[in-house]
Amino acid sequence: MTEKDGNTPEKLERIKEVFIQRRETYRKTAKTWRIGYRTLVIASVACSAFATMLANSAWTGTAALLAGLAGICTTVIGTLEFEQNWKANRRARHRTDLLVIDMDAGESNVEKLCKGMAEIINEALENDHGED
Repeated sequence: MTEKDGNTPEKLERIKEVFIQRRETYRKTAKTWRIGYRTLVIASVACSAFATMLANSAWTGTAALLAGLAGICTTVIGTLEFEQNWKANRRARHRTDLLVIDMDAGESNVEKLCKGMAEIINEALENDHGED
């Protein structure tokens, strides 16, 4: 690493900070998608189970409502691609971790590091799972 090629220690430290911030964003977003996915799956299962139990009782209207809610939960999961978003953010976090590890191991080629991050970002855009 030389200052002549623009790869100063300060520049590398700033890049590392940006990578760590992106990693945290990917981590938090993956967690949000995962919690939403699991919550909706559990709600769908619970609504279906209760609807089945109430179907042959005086509560048929409630059973129909619960069955409808189960269907809505399932539709939302599929439409918003909860599982795909969760996994895409988890992969991006992992790949960002690898870049930070490379930097900790002494990688100082700014162009290579930034190209790696650009690939992560471009992959997210190509998959476009609802992230800005």
